[in-house]
Amino acid sequence: MKKTLVIMAACIFLFSAGIGFFSTSGHAQNVYPYHNNVTLQLDLQKLADANPERARLFSIGQSVLGQDIWCIEITNFAIEGDKPVIYIDGAHHGNEQLSMELAYVFAEFLLNEYSANESARTLVDTRHFYITPLMNVDGNLLDLRYNAHAVDINRNYPFQWTGDGDLLGLSSPSSEPEVEANMALIESIMPDLYVTLHTGITILIYPWGWTDEPAPDEKVYERLAENIWNETDLDYGQISTALYIAPGTSLDWAYHEYGIIAYCIEVDDEQWVPLSAQDLRGRLWQSFWALEYSSHNVDHLGANVGVKNVGIGAADGGYRVFFNFSNTGWGDAANFTASVLVDGAEHAIKVPDMLVSGVKWSFSLPLDKKADGAQVSVYLEYDRTMQNGRRVTAAHEFDISVGDGSIVVISGEDIVASLDESGSRQTPGFEALLAMLGCICMAVIRRKKRD
Repeated sequence: MKKTLVIMAACIFLFSAGIGFFSTSGHAQNVYPYHNNVTLQLDLQKLADANPERARLFSIGQSVLGQDIWCIEITNFAIEGDKPVIYIDGAHHGNEQLSMELAYVFAEFLLNEYSANESARTLVDTRHFYITPLMNVDGNLLDLRYNAHAVDINRNYPFQWTGDGDLLGLSSPSSEPEVEANMALIESIMPDLYVTLHTGITILIYPWGWTDEPAPDEKVYERLAENIWNETDLDYGQISTALYIAPGTSLDWAYHEYGIIAYCIEVDDEQWVPLSAQDLRGRLWQSFWALEYSSHNVDHLGANVGVKNVGIGAADGGYRVFFNFSNTGWGDAANFTASVLVDGAEHAIKVPDMLVSGVKWSFSLPLDKKADGAQVSVYLEYDRTMQNGRRVTAAHEFDISVGDGSIVVISGEDIVASLDESGSRQTPGFEALLAMLGCICMAVIRRKKRD
């Protein structure tokens, strides 16, 4: 059986390679040939070679037939620091060609339009992408949904595995090399957002697939999907209710095991054909827009709590610094805790156990006016997602400067709050200064008119 599959693969490979040759030769007469694994590697390598400061190409593993599964890593390597990680894969089903093409087109957009397109530049500078356009390289070669073991690899992930999609009945949870490779990559990069691309219909779907019960982070998924629908009319819904029960999927596994916000776009109803007569980015614009939008808004995909505003006011024998916590994410922050240290000494602070999306919480810290040079550290901890309690720890540092005539709160190099000598008025911020300047200008104009 395996020998037959290898012979079939070789024949189809030679045919598809002949077609795919033209993918690197331009788009004659508005014809857009699709990739196979060989031409995909060539084109991804060209992207990486042309952008060494922003891209790297590597293999995440090999298929049943020993073909490499290629992933391109995209970010501005010169900009260091923590960045949200976004993982995109395509073509778990080998005959779902357009899912691979959309993944490639998005990688091409990020790199080729970096200099001229502000959106692409912002994403590459502030995000860390990993894109694997073709997961099922053998299935693509054979024009099959299944891999070379006759297994549907998007039913082979270990969470809620049932053996569904195994034509020969010989598989076990995560038995397939393609699945092992994808799981290892996801576990090593631990993405903040995982998007898997398929074809069949045109819809955005999200967990759960294995049950009709809603996901714990349904609020986040619905907010994201509704925002995309408002701009694109891209339908959306839970996998199990919008389509069908689907056990053992990559989405359910990543979300269940690690609380990774994960969704799928079914980008088109077409299965494998050799080419398109329409520009792919234009043809798949809804799905492309969804990828771009969710990449820009990855910080909202779950709870996102921070110190958003700082104020200062007079108090008996000293002053008070006011801190405002705000959850700007689309999810609720469960198991929320906060602690405040002043020069290493902890001050008790009470916060709600759950900081709901869009809600603010304030507290004030009394300090003595003699506390010049005091260092205030605010530590926040909360679950970013409701599923599996993906824990976030954030620290905010402030320095207090008490001088002749003023008290100043500094964060980094910025003055975030100040109090004048009278102790009764907070120094206006930038927006207030602009408003004052506007009023002065209007007064001058009116006076000139009267004159």
